[in-house]
Amino acid sequence: MASYASLLDGTFRVVEIDPNGRKFDKVSRLHLREVGDPSERVEMIMDIHAELFKVRPNTELSINLLLDSTPVEYIESDQPSILQDYDYVMYGTCFKFATDKDNDNLLTVLISCGGLIVTIKGNKAKLPNFTLDSRIYVMLRV
Repeated sequence: MASYASLLDGTFRVVEIDPNGRKFDKVSRLHLREVGDPSERVEMIMDIHAELFKVRPNTELSINLLLDSTPVEYIESDQPSILQDYDYVMYGTCFKFATDKDNDNLLTVLISCGGLIVTIKGNKAKLPNFTLDSRIYVMLRV
């Protein structure tokens, strides 16, 4: 049976796409900002495969980050999955997280999804359950 814990679930607006230019032909870097209270907002910088998932600035995305504690045998089965409810899914590993030097309440989390990097910055209270080497599904829906 699949077992997931939601690490972050929210609506994010695409602020910019490739703000420093495109480094690779098929990869775009999205700057995302959570919709809602500015004091509790989470921001993300997310690399995506630009040909598989096309978005424009100001598009609102539903983003869910799930901690995966599912045995590999289940992942490889043909059983229905929550992943089918999303338009674009990446699977990665949390390889770094750190508290901001100037603000103990600000946390930065980095996830590598096969070389595509997701950087998450936000209040520590909104990002409490990230741990090194945890396996994470990054799921997006328009």
